[in-house]
Amino acid sequence: MIIKTLGKGSFATVLLCKDTQTHELFAIKKMNKKALKSKKAGKGKSAYDCVIEELKLLKRLEHPNIIWLHEIIDDQKKDHIYLVTEWLQKGTLGDLVAVKNRVFESPNKAAKEEGRDDEIRFVGLAPNKIRLYFIDLLKALYYCHKVANIIHRDIKPENIGINHNGEAVLIDFGVSADVENRKDDTLEQNMGSYMFFAPEMFLRGQEGGNEIKGERTDLWALGITLYFLLSGQYPWHGAKNPLQLKNIILETDIDF
Repeated sequence: MIIKTLGKGSFATVLLCKDTQTHELFAIKKMNKKALKSKKAGKGKSAYDCVIEELKLLKRLEHPNIIWLHEIIDDQKKDHIYLVTEWLQKGTLGDLVAVKNRVFESPNKAAKEEGRDDEIRFVGLAPNKIRLYFIDLLKALYYCHKVANIIHRDIKPENIGINHNGEAVLIDFGVSADVENRKDDTLEQNMGSYMFFAPEMFLRGQEGGNEIKGERTDLWALGITLYFLLSGQYPWHGAKNPLQLKNIILETDIDF
């Protein structure tokens, strides 16, 4: 039974549904296959190909701190594919930080417009809660890296949900890499969000640039996430485009 719509995008709608027999709640992602197949995703793949790859990875993952895939409904005669997962009713870590900082939005905007940057204020979550979330995420990453041989590649507060027990849950494996049949975790291309890129990712292809190791880049992104959870803001400031962000990350020390 459909209860309500949780979100809607160009290719998918997320619905909150209830099993009428068990009364258990699930999130169902309804995706338009035709639309996905028409969208190019690079390397000769369509967005639909990427969705199928993500589902293959999710079916291999079974860990309390990783989103639980309950069922995939894909009738070849129908226009939609349905992804049934657990419902993370408490939102994401990004949501929790945003709620705490909502009270500062107007004062911060005024301070910025008037050049009073030293009065701009952000707050993070309680350190005792962050410690528990961090332990949850380390467990999830260890499982991904050492057991399932999967690199997440897009760790950030918006991709970390909170389950009914208040535990952190890693979600969104849409750009993840399967390194099970490779000799190591070297990645051939950059994926993810620029704000969470490790320095070596900006040096790909340049003389003296290092190989991109998946496990290390996941851990770097987790570190940036930890900084954000503690402070309510990212460690890099002032960048208006990816090039400026690259220079800041490569040349600026993190201010604790």
